[in-house]
This record gives sequence, structure tokens and C-alpha cells, in this order.
Amino acid sequence: MSKPLLAVTMGDPAGVGAEIVVKTFTDTKIFERAQPFVIGSAACLQQACVQTGIDAEIQSIASVDNVREATNCIQVLEPLAFDIHALEIGVVSAASGHAAVQFFEAAVRLCQDGAVSGVVTCPINKEAVHAAGYHGDIGHQEILARMTGSTLTATMLMTRGLRVAHLSTHKSLGEAVAYVTKPVLLEKLQLTVESLERWGIQNPKVAVAALNPHGGEAVSYTHLTLP
Repeated sequence: MSKPLLAVTMGDPAGVGAEIVVKTFTDTKIFERAQPFVIGSAACLQQACVQTGIDAEIQSIASVDNVREATNCIQVLEPLAFDIHALEIGVVSAASGHAAVQFFEAAVRLCQDGAVSGVVTCPINKEAVHAAGYHGDIGHQEILARMTGSTLTATMLMTRGLRVAHLSTHKSLGEAVAYVTKPVLLEKLQLTVESLERWGIQNPKVAVAALNPHGGEAVSYTHLTLP
């Protein structure tokens, strides 16, 4: 394989993931710099093609070793047998939650084994995930933490010239406010700085957004020194 291999997880079968996948894979630009393939359900993708009127070839593969450089089909690795006949689009179910977690876990294991260069995720449903018994898995970040044994994690949004790390996720407004403490902030700042340096950004400058939208009006700025 001459291009980086990317695993695209389909997400919740009852959600928008399959539709997003079939629409995205019709754009040949996504194949210019990488070779993506899907971890999910071939039957769900076939159904999404019918629902969207998209004429796409869905090709099941037995393992990641069978992925080939191709722009004319959607290659799908199925880590479990999913019963599409019991599927109700838009309806929360334990079966869909279980499948979504299994799709993502399969992708993470491929990353850990060095078989793929990265993972791209379609949406999962937290309620469905919990219904399937994964009570500690609020989202992708928590599943990653569980599988990698990571005790400190953060979500980071990235675009050209800007990277934003979240102090907290999936908390109510009251919980989020109470979560803003100096130890937590320093911990996340340390993680952010170390990650940026590891990615090749030397002496990164990090700005901390105020909790209060008016926090910058007529107040002095505080410089935090990382331990």
C-alpha cells in the first residue's frame, strides 16, 4: 500500500453514519492522499445507498490485509454479524450500541497493531452504548482511554492555525463550572503542551479561554507556570 490506510468506523447503524459514508466515498478527492476503508455493516451501507439513491459498489473484505487501492468501491470490514432486519433507523437499541462500540474497538486495535495509520469516526449514540452495557463509555474518547489504559485525556479540535483542547466533555453546565479548578486546568495544560511538543511544535503558546464570556473585560491576565 503506497498511501496511508485509514479505518472509517460506521458508527451507530440506526444513525446517520452509513449515509455519511456512502455520500463521502463518492468524492474521489478522499482517495488522493490516503486509502480509506469502512469498519461497519455492508448491509447497512447497501441500505443507505438505496435510501440516498447513490449507486456505489459495496465490497466486503475478510481482513485489513485485503484492502486494495481503489476509488470505485467502498471496502467494508465487518467485525461482527449485524442483523439489519431488526434495525429501525432513528430508534435507540442495545444492538446498535453494541455494534457501534465493536466497530470502533476493531479500528483501535488495528491502530495499536500498526495496521492502519489512523481512524475516522462516524457518530455513535451514547444512550444506545449505555443500553448495550458499556456504562463507562460516554463517547469515543472514553473508549480510547479504556483500551489504551490512559488516565488523562482531552478532546482537541483542530484546523489550520488553531487547536482547541476541551477542559471537560459530557458534563452538565453545573458540573462543568465546578470542574474548573487550578489542579484540573494545570493537568490539562500540561497534557496539551506535551502533546503539541510531541507533534513537532516547539515552545507552544496556549491561551486559556475564560469560563465567563466577559472574563476579559477590565480584568488582569494571570500567567500560569506549568510544573
